[in-house]
Amino acid sequence: MVRKLIKIFSTFIATILFSIVTVLSQVQIKPFSLNDMIQPTIKKITEIKYILTPKPNIDSLLLMEKELNSDDIVRPELYGLAFDYSLDLINEGTWDSLDNGDRICRFIIKCPDAYSINLHFIKLNIAKSSYIFFYNLSSKFFVGPFTHTVNKSHGKYTTSSLKGNEIIVELYESKYDIGKNTLLIDKVVYGYKDVFKDYEQIYKSKQMEELQSGTCNRDVNCPEGDDWCKQKYSVAIINAPMYYNNWGWCSGSLLNNTNNNYIPYFLTTFHCLDQDISNSILSQTEMDNVSDWSFRFGFFREGCNSGVVMPFFDYSGADFISAWNTTDFALLRLEVQPQSGEYNFSDVYYNGWDRNEDLPNSVTGLHHLNGDLMKISVSMESHGIVDNDTHWDVDWTSGTTEGGSSGSPLYNNYQRVIGQVHYGIYPPRSSDPCHPDKRTTYGMLSVSWEGGGTPETRLRDWLDPDNTGVETLDGIKMPLLKYGWQVLNGQNFTRYAYDVFKLGSNQSAPFVVNNGANLTLKAGREIVIRPCSKILNGSTFIATIDNISCSDLVYLSENEGTYGGNICNTFPPKASIDNREFDIPSLSTLIITPNPFNDKAKVTINLTNNEEVSLSLFDLLGNKIITLEDQSLLSQGTHDYTITSTNLNSGMYYIVFTTKNESITQKLILVK
Repeated sequence: MVRKLIKIFSTFIATILFSIVTVLSQVQIKPFSLNDMIQPTIKKITEIKYILTPKPNIDSLLLMEKELNSDDIVRPELYGLAFDYSLDLINEGTWDSLDNGDRICRFIIKCPDAYSINLHFIKLNIAKSSYIFFYNLSSKFFVGPFTHTVNKSHGKYTTSSLKGNEIIVELYESKYDIGKNTLLIDKVVYGYKDVFKDYEQIYKSKQMEELQSGTCNRDVNCPEGDDWCKQKYSVAIINAPMYYNNWGWCSGSLLNNTNNNYIPYFLTTFHCLDQDISNSILSQTEMDNVSDWSFRFGFFREGCNSGVVMPFFDYSGADFISAWNTTDFALLRLEVQPQSGEYNFSDVYYNGWDRNEDLPNSVTGLHHLNGDLMKISVSMESHGIVDNDTHWDVDWTSGTTEGGSSGSPLYNNYQRVIGQVHYGIYPPRSSDPCHPDKRTTYGMLSVSWEGGGTPETRLRDWLDPDNTGVETLDGIKMPLLKYGWQVLNGQNFTRYAYDVFKLGSNQSAPFVVNNGANLTLKAGREIVIRPCSKILNGSTFIATIDNISCSDLVYLSENEGTYGGNICNTFPPKASIDNREFDIPSLSTLIITPNPFNDKAKVTINLTNNEEVSLSLFDLLGNKIITLEDQSLLSQGTHDYTITSTNLNSGMYYIVFTTKNESITQKLILVK
């Protein structure tokens, strides 16, 4: 066996930061115009150009919806009215030039007295080094930055609901991208129903009539949801164009397929696509309209009917796959493939399914009724099969369903999907969704499996593409990714992953379990140790496959793209191709505590030799904010530094530590 010494070459700092910055998307940090250093140099909010939409007659809209729902036709829940525009934000926005040659463009959309705003871009193209934010100053609601990764071949993009009646669209344009960005808005959706209510205040004041959904409903993070920690990340609230220029809410969830290859198949309901509600047939236009839908995952509260709204993640657009009116199912495929390690988000889950017709002992529903934060409904009661043996009939023990629940999954007691919401059945002379006799019917997945007999009207071809014939399939969580971790002498850690655990290294972020360190990994299905990772003599390393429960603490995944995609990179080169062993030089370490931080963060570097060291703090654009060491000759051993939050804004930064032979980059998050 040939043994080889590989020298690690340091990487130019700006290159590292550029490669990191360009892959960030939707990290929910403050827009650049609100940076304390930039803000005094640009125009004030009062100087920004804006449009003011009309205010619709909301009473008339609510009356129209009530009259439409007086017949027996099942329709989606409506929440907004779209106004047509032709807005070229590049030409009509307010521009500011920065000293480094970059530019900021801002434009304000005002909808008087609206609860929320959606924007539909008929053409959106974000250049490679540019970013877009959406935010509302009065409510401190920020979404972004969005990068070129959201661009699509057809050019369209739809935002999910943005809180408030005044939304600022901000483009940060790199000096390298001037003339390359396109932002054309053709629809502004005025939200006249409130999905962002202060629920904690409502419960405290006991003004229960102000709740978005019925008082019997329970948040998914109530005790009923304790065993549903994975499945709640499969469910999304849908914002979609409906009939008469209205927009509405539906629900749905991701489904696994027998190849376990993370194709983002999304199960929802036929009647959310069917805008011509009288014919029960989907036109090509209705199928194509799903490219205008938006999907918000992880939209729930931290606690049980209380607490803050957790970080969520939005995707825009889908492709039509199949649908069948009889069971009211529709299967879509998201246009954007979800990735592991989306910032501060716990990765999506692909539900398992069961196509048997056995009556389950209990059933559970996860859904967004009336556009509300995610709820959980449970039935321990009797269940039946109705509508010519095509639908499950559910009598709820806890919770209920309402408008907006349409398309949401029904799970059996094995936590596999067996159907999706079609319609509710109210007892005579009652419209109370919490009435004890209120029932819900779900189109049966077992019947939808063969559906109308063609690939376009059934599930079989898509969920079992190789025709294996399996009748049940377990769900699968996106892989939990962990890169660039140094477990040091004396440290003891146990880490869990629901399904797949992937470990890896690259030049700037080695994964090493050092002498005297103890690391235990547990995963539900697979543990993958990428080339270049090192488990050193004198360490204790245990990797086991076992069932992971919701009581096991599962940390957030890292984003592989942050490390350039090729995790092994040049550390050492081609280690995954041949079977040579490598002597890796002893490595310096960089530790930051606490992280995230509020007031002060301690930065500790440990040098294995006397080294010439540079240590700096950079912002997301690669600008050096603080220099702690600049090619300083330091002795072997430990060196401590302190970074204070003074003059820094909340958000993400990068600590870059370089010596002659190596470079380490770590994220640092400030939360004020």
